[in-house]
Amino acid sequence: MWLLHDDAAPEPGALAALLRAVEHTQAVAIAGCKQRRWAVAEDGTPLDARTARDGGVLVEVGHTVSPLGRRMTGVDDTEIDQGQHDAREDVLAVGLVGALVRTRVWRELGGTDPEYGAFGDGLDLCRRARRAGHRVVVVPRAVVHHAQAGLLGLRDGRGRAPEEAASYGPRRRSQLHHRLVHVPSPLVLPAVIGMLLWAPFAAMHRLALKRPGEARDEIVAALWNAVRVGPLVRARRRVARTSTLPRRVLHPLLASWRQVYAERRDARLSRAEANRTRWAPSELERVELRRLAARRRAGLAVALLATAGLAVAIFGGWQGVLAQGGRVVGGALLPAPAGAGAVWEAATSGWVDGGLGARAPGDPILLPLTVLAWLAGGSLQTAVNLLVVAALPLAALGAWFAAGAVTRSTSARTVAALAWAGSPALLGALQSGRLGALLAHLALPWAALALVRAVGAQARDEIDVPESEHPDAVARGRQRWRPERPRRGSLGATGAAGLLLAVAVCGAPVLLPVAAVGVIVGIMAAPRDRRYLPLTLVPALAVAAPFWAYVARTWTDGGWRLLLAEPGVPVAPGEAPAGWQLLLGHAQVPGAWFGAAGDAHAWLATAAGVAPWVFGGIVVVLALVALVRPGVLGAVRAAWALAAIGLAASLLAVALGTWPGVGVSVVLLGLGEPRCSERPRGARPPRTTTGHDAPACGRPARSPPSARSCCCPARVRPRGRSPSSTAATSATCGRRRSPPCPPSGGRCRTPAAARGSFRSTAATTACSTTPSCVPTAPRSSTPP
Repeated sequence: MWLLHDDAAPEPGALAALLRAVEHTQAVAIAGCKQRRWAVAEDGTPLDARTARDGGVLVEVGHTVSPLGRRMTGVDDTEIDQGQHDAREDVLAVGLVGALVRTRVWRELGGTDPEYGAFGDGLDLCRRARRAGHRVVVVPRAVVHHAQAGLLGLRDGRGRAPEEAASYGPRRRSQLHHRLVHVPSPLVLPAVIGMLLWAPFAAMHRLALKRPGEARDEIVAALWNAVRVGPLVRARRRVARTSTLPRRVLHPLLASWRQVYAERRDARLSRAEANRTRWAPSELERVELRRLAARRRAGLAVALLATAGLAVAIFGGWQGVLAQGGRVVGGALLPAPAGAGAVWEAATSGWVDGGLGARAPGDPILLPLTVLAWLAGGSLQTAVNLLVVAALPLAALGAWFAAGAVTRSTSARTVAALAWAGSPALLGALQSGRLGALLAHLALPWAALALVRAVGAQARDEIDVPESEHPDAVARGRQRWRPERPRRGSLGATGAAGLLLAVAVCGAPVLLPVAAVGVIVGIMAAPRDRRYLPLTLVPALAVAAPFWAYVARTWTDGGWRLLLAEPGVPVAPGEAPAGWQLLLGHAQVPGAWFGAAGDAHAWLATAAGVAPWVFGGIVVVLALVALVRPGVLGAVRAAWALAAIGLAASLLAVALGTWPGVGVSVVLLGLGEPRCSERPRGARPPRTTTGHDAPACGRPARSPPSARSCCCPARVRPRGRSPSSTAATSATCGRRRSPPCPPSGGRCRTPAAARGSFRSTAATTACSTTPSCVPTAPRSSTPP
């Protein structure tokens, strides 16, 4: 019997080679082929196996199993067939794709076990054949190309890209079933118990690898095999009925633990090298990235030095007192003599000390304060002192990285960091000792950064990469351009966003409904992976669950007011600001600068009175201008919606006579995003810098994705290049000017420049003596 799958194509002569192997001796019951990969397109369509780029990649040349039943081929994922495994003959098992099986043996063994499905049935059949006294061999001369449609999930009809994760669940179920079928009888029950106990740990490992679907499959596979006792009993009876040899005859064919370790190490190194080869920047890109990193470090240093200098000017006189055990108190901020253990007990005991005490949940802010106290050596007062003194640099640092999620401009990030650190809401919280508002203001930019990364919408550095065209027409047709790195959401960023949002909500509980509405807006505006956004609310709900339950239970009795309550001593918020004043970033009505009174000069008094509103007015005007910018309208609308939510929270706080600073921080966060947002790369086709747009060289121009074919003169100055640097690179071409596409002699090529992206300022021109046109390259992306 010659077994062929519908996703396999044997090479000519494969059947003849298999017949020779079987006819040579009657002991051979199953003869398998050497499998090579049959490349498929992104939509699952098989490509021509003879001309496909990876048509010579090995899939397997027979396989074995580890001591725990994992399938091992001894072949790397990208290993090219060069005959290095052609010496194999007797193996534990072969794939049934293109395998030749004696009909008598097939009937004797009862065929394959349908319980395995599409995975593992060949391993089980070969193992039973071995136990029945037959040989299983692989014939390297018989080659079959295998598309692996079941493995890559191409049979479900969903039209998604091929990926092995799509079949992880069935493969895991068949693996556990194989382990239970072929384990000795006394070990069946311990194997089942161990399988159930190990499943949660395996699931946690998959979650750590950011594969939640595989984590679910680990649990489901263990439960599936534990409850299906009937198929397990029938399979073990079939093995016992056909076996004539003991299990120990298979030991020489099984993999050892040393081989398991070596194969996993090689696979890990191979994946890492393949990833570096695919996405690593070129030498020219590295030069530009190093220069860009230097500029960004300078911008960050300016922001940190400015805010640190301001902090020293404000708190410098306190350093001696604080070093001798002093405390930062005043306004709403009370002394905090407790240690980390006492704070943790107050946060989790469900009993509030005060008077005779009361049964109620602790303030949610005690949970992050407990962590800060542990980090500060167990003293809560030390943690509070450090938090207040370092608040300005910490705010600038968070805003710098948060702005990097929407823009890669160094100047814009520096301005955003200084604006967030100098926000009137933050300065007012420091002045009045409002620890909850301070903690929320510091955590909000980090939470926003993680949320943007959770949906894969962060800005990235993009560089134009010069690609040369192969002189051979056939090779040029097969040439692949470097693809842009795909954007995907991050489950790890989702978890980080949830934790950071929980810290902000613990500082200001009113941020939970604000975040819930913001998540709804984000779901409508997110370009991809929006399913991750609701998960970010789970940590905030779980960490302060007793508090939310108490608020819900006492909602009709005014318990909802606890959302706007603040920790510490009640402090009057001062004169209530109007809505337009809140929109301009002020949590309270500011006074004139430098205390200019009415008896001052008229123009000086006017300027001092208007000055506090200039900053907020500029931010609002720039945010309004962003509404007419092309390419970022969806993100700008979402940011304005966030600002509107924050403004509503601020107005509610003003109506109740509480501090509206937390809502003002959300307003500034929402209005700052449109100003920093950049138009996504690729919104317009890239522009060339040559001015030669017509086809040349006697053939029509070929247009690869995001590129055009063009010829360029030898002395084209890329944008941002100085005459001296251009002359230096022109020297590599023989110090002469050449016409476009000369019939002989040197020529130069320069990468196309995409609007809005930066160019390499290193030697980006290259010389060639081949008279052919040079296509401008598609952009290559590097992670931020």
